Amino acid sequence: MGDSHAFPTAELREDSRGQLVEYGKELCSRQHRNFALEITVYKQDARFILFDRAGAVLSESFDYIKHPKFFYQFVYRYLNATRQGRGFDPTATRATGDECAQFLSLASRFPRDSYAARALNKAATPGWPIHKLSILAPWSVDSEPLQDDPGPTRSKRDFLVGRPLHRAFYMTCRGTQGYVAWDITRQAVVFLKDYWRMGDISGELTEYEVYMRLGRLKRVDENFPVLTLLGGGDVLFAEDDDQLQESVSNVCWTDQPGALVQRRVHVRFVFKELCRPLHTFEDAYQLVSLMRDALYAHQQAWDHVDVGILHRDLSEGNILIYDKPDPSNPSELKAIGLLSDWDLAKTKARVEAPVASQMSCSVRRRWLSLSVIVEICAPPRECVSVRHLRYATLGSRAPP
Repeated sequence: MGDSHAFPTAELREDSRGQLVEYGKELCSRQHRNFALEITVYKQDARFILFDRAGAVLSESFDYIKHPKFFYQFVYRYLNATRQGRGFDPTATRATGDECAQFLSLASRFPRDSYAARALNKAATPGWPIHKLSILAPWSVDSEPLQDDPGPTRSKRDFLVGRPLHRAFYMTCRGTQGYVAWDITRQAVVFLKDYWRMGDISGELTEYEVYMRLGRLKRVDENFPVLTLLGGGDVLFAEDDDQLQESVSNVCWTDQPGALVQRRVHVRFVFKELCRPLHTFEDAYQLVSLMRDALYAHQQAWDHVDVGILHRDLSEGNILIYDKPDPSNPSELKAIGLLSDWDLAKTKARVEAPVASQMSCSVRRRWLSLSVIVEICAPPRECVSVRHLRYATLGSRAPP
C-alpha cells in the first residue's frame, strides 16, 4: 500500500493507492455499500483497509507469513458477519426475477426516441444488477411537493433501480448517484438521487429543509422551475430503528490534529421529474430559454419572503431540462430549465453573516467567482451567483 520499500518511486506508490481507491469506489457504487473492506498484499506484507465516503482507515502493515492469525481472523469474521457488518446497505436488496423482468420492460412503454426510453435502457445495461431500494420517509399524497406542515407520517416505499444515469468520480465525497427508478407504489417512473451529505453543518439548512421551503413556492406557482420532491430524506438502517446511516472512518480520525475527515450521512430523495442534462439542448434559442428559467428560480428563491435561499452552486450540471407536456397540446413537449442540487444553499442570514459550515470544500475552479478567488473570505453575493449563470451559458457544450 505504497510503502517505500515496496515501491521505489513516488509515482508507483501514488498509482498503487489510486488503484485501491478505485476498487473501493466501484464496490460502493455497484453494490449499494456504506463502506468497502479490502485486503492489500505485497510480497509478505498485508494491510486491511476500510473505505467510505468520508475517508479511509488502514491497519498497520504486518507479515502475514509470520503472523497468519491476523489474516485468518479477518476473513473468518467477515464471512460470519451480517450483510450490514460487511458494509452493505440493508435497505438495498437484489430484485426478484419478476421485478427484474418488470424493470427491463419499462423502456418499451415510452417512445423509442424519448429521453425516458434512453434512460431506462441505460439503467438496464447488462452486467449491472437491479436492486430494490426501500425508503422509510414522509411522502407526498397528491404528487405535489412534499409539505412539512403539518408534519406527514413516515411510510415505506420500494423503488427498482439499475445502472445509475450518473455517478461520482471520487470515493471520498458526496458520492452522488442519480437513478431513473420505478416507483412500485405509484407505478410510475421517477428520479432518485442518492448521496452522502455533510453530517455536521453547524446550523445550516439540509437540502431536505431547503426543498421544504422551495415546495411552499411551488405549491403556489406550479411552474416554479425546480424539481418536485415527492419524499425521502436521511436513510435509516431499519424501520424500527432511528439510527442514521453514517460514515465510520471519520470516527478514527477525531483525535488526529489537522485531519479534514468529516462525518457524512446517507440521503435519498425521490423527484417527480425525470430530466435530461443541459448539454442536450437543441439550439441556441432553447439554451437561452433554459438559462432564463434557471435565473428565475434563482431570483425567486432569494427574493421570496418564505424562502430566502442562495443556491451557491450554479453550474452546467445543476441546470436540467424537463420536457413538460404542453397543457394546450399534451402531445407536444416544451423544454423548461429546472435548477437542482440545493445541498450547498445558504439562508440570507448566513450569507450576510458568513460562518464556515465545514472544514474544507472542493469546487471546480471554472465555476468559482474571481471575487472569491481574490477575496477568499468575502461573503457570497447574489450578483456573483448570477454572473456564474451567465458563464455557465457561455461554457455549455453544443449538442452532439
